[in-house]
Amino acid sequence: RRMGVAATAFVLAHAGFLAIRSGTPRAWLDPFQRDLGRATGAAAFWLVLLVVGTSLFRRRLRWRYETWQLLHGIGAIGIVLGATLHAVAQGSYSRVPALRLLLVGYAALFLVLFGRYRLWRPLRIWRHRWSVAGIREVARGVLLLDLAPPAGGAWAGFEPGQFAWLITGRTPFSLEQHPI
Repeated sequence: RRMGVAATAFVLAHAGFLAIRSGTPRAWLDPFQRDLGRATGAAAFWLVLLVVGTSLFRRRLRWRYETWQLLHGIGAIGIVLGATLHAVAQGSYSRVPALRLLLVGYAALFLVLFGRYRLWRPLRIWRHRWSVAGIREVARGVLLLDLAPPAGGAWAGFEPGQFAWLITGRTPFSLEQHPI
C-alpha cells in the first residue's frame, strides 16, 4: 500500500512538472493520440489514478474483493507496460542503452513475478490439493476446519501466529482466497 502511494506521488509529480513546463496538459493527457510515447504515458497515468481510486473507494463502490483484485492486477500490468513503453518511446532518459535495458529489465521482472504468482503458483498448488475433512462451529461465527493433506503429503509444521491462504473454487486460479 505504501509503495502504491509513493508511486502515485511520483506519477502526480511527473505530471505536475509536465504541466508547468508545457502549459498544455491536454496534449499529454490524451491516451488516444498518435505519439506513442505520450499516448502510453497518458494511458499509464489514467490507469494509476483508476487503480488507486478503486483501491481507496472499493468498499464505497460495493465491489467484491475478488472483482477489485482482478481489475487491480490487470491495471498493474497495464501501468507497468504503459510506463515502460512511455519511457522507452519518449527516449529522453532511455537513450542511454544501459538505462533502457534497466527499464525493460524492471518490466520483465515484474511480469515474471506476476506470472509466478498468478500462473506457476496455482499450477503447483493444483498438484497438491488439500481437502476439507470436517467443519465444526466452535463459537458463534467461528468455524474450525479439519484439513486433510494430499495423498503422501503432510503439514510442514506450525508456528504460532502463522496463517495460510485458503483458495476456494474449482481451481487454484480462483480469485476467492481467504486468510486462515
